Amino acid sequence: MARSTARKRALNTLYEADEKSQDILSLLDERIAHPGAQT
Repeated sequence: MARSTARKRALNTLYEADEKSQDILSLLDERIAHPGAQT
């Protein structure tokens, strides 16, 4: 994965956690448990 793509993906994940008022670690746990599913 290109560095810029990885950076965008990380920022999108942080933004999603902030919008949901969810802890980033719990969001990442969900992503690991259900890969490919947008929550």
